[in-house]
Amino acid sequence: MENTVTKICRVLVARVAVLLLLLSQPCLAEDGFSTEGSLRLRGEYVDWYDQPQKRSDYDFLHSKLQLGLRYKHSDFELFGQAQHFQLYDLPLNGVGPGAAYRVTNGNDGSPGDLILRQLELTYRPSESSYYLGAGRMLFANGGEHKNSDPALEQIKKSRIANRVLGTFEFTGGRSFDGVRGDVKMESVGNLALSAFHPTQGGFSTEGSIQIQDIDVLTVAFTPAETVRPERSDIQLFYYLYRDQRENTLVVDNRPLDVRNQEELDIELHNFGAHFVKFFNYGDIRFHGLTWGILQGGSWGSNDVLAGAFTTEMGAKLESIPGKPLFEIGYTYGSGDGDATDGEHRTFMQMLPTAWQYARLPVYNMMNNQDLFLAASIDASETVRMQGAIHSLWLADRGDLLYGGGGANLKEQQFGFTGTPIATQSIGSLVDIMVNYQATPTIALSLYGGHLFSSDSALRGGLTYGFFEVVTKF
Repeated sequence: MENTVTKICRVLVARVAVLLLLLSQPCLAEDGFSTEGSLRLRGEYVDWYDQPQKRSDYDFLHSKLQLGLRYKHSDFELFGQAQHFQLYDLPLNGVGPGAAYRVTNGNDGSPGDLILRQLELTYRPSESSYYLGAGRMLFANGGEHKNSDPALEQIKKSRIANRVLGTFEFTGGRSFDGVRGDVKMESVGNLALSAFHPTQGGFSTEGSIQIQDIDVLTVAFTPAETVRPERSDIQLFYYLYRDQRENTLVVDNRPLDVRNQEELDIELHNFGAHFVKFFNYGDIRFHGLTWGILQGGSWGSNDVLAGAFTTEMGAKLESIPGKPLFEIGYTYGSGDGDATDGEHRTFMQMLPTAWQYARLPVYNMMNNQDLFLAASIDASETVRMQGAIHSLWLADRGDLLYGGGGANLKEQQFGFTGTPIATQSIGSLVDIMVNYQATPTIALSLYGGHLFSSDSALRGGLTYGFFEVVTKF
């Protein structure tokens, strides 16, 4: 039965959507109204690893419509966004992402919902060094402060943002209800703070429901450009994550009867930093990237000591047609080899955008090692091609193979899965993606990937792909 908040959100969203449809032209004035929108259509194909009496080979569709209305007056700005996310023909008794959608949405084969995705009021004085925001917003770790160099900012968005706190935009998406602010200290740097609850989302279409039993607090400091190395970006951060959802069973490598005896009670203190640097050698532009996080706190009755890091290097050949980019990187997320010692050492990814760093949703950064080679090239002004090879294996053989992108529902589902496998090697992933910018407002994407695995639990591997069209207006 729908709660009062959900009913109110439905009414608000319906009225906002009608208003947006009536506003056909955005206002170009500095103050006043403006509108924006997008429509994404995607067909997905899944050939998952076989499981007894399960459907592993199937396809399904989805549509995602977003309509936004912005009002600006003086130093204040109000932005609201309505979203309708609809899935079609999800598999019955399936496995893989299609099954995750179906299970998360009450076993509905074609679930959909109209929600209020964003409604945020911001105050940014024109001659001041701070800003404040409150309401329902989008948030991505690492993106609290923009770098003045667009190329550096792009690296941050693609390889740092959303790793542990993100919008999960690849699916229905999640939002955050709360407050945030930013203070610029001249010659020192920027300090950003936020406190919020996430909404449902991810695989759930009912994204207007706030998960009040999950608390997130973030503090991030970015040194001023005058005190950091040239063409670089640095951030120091602290994230608090507390999860006390009722009727929800935690997923880890302890026996089921042990986990059943505990209520979900997780408190994680996360300390970390990232560093990105550009440098040139002739006509080759190199970049280096390091990101790391250390977790402490409590995991039910266990103490937490876990962590993760990634290090990457890239080279862009700017004098060659297409400006090919080659990258190599290694990512590590700790695992737990002893489920009985009272210590929880499995890194928890919290609320990430999983697709951005694990394009086949069979793994994530938890108890994982990922060594990859990637390449991309601009085949023309409108076509970009990219591909990668990943070698994947568990950080600790005594732990599970984890997947998932964090809490989707306010209760009953933890948001991460854990699968025991017989070997430490997960397998090798090969994938390719082609993006075509057909017009300034229409983009097409084609993706395909295959995981080759010798582990008996993964039964030889799996294949996943999609074709999507995105139009913005």
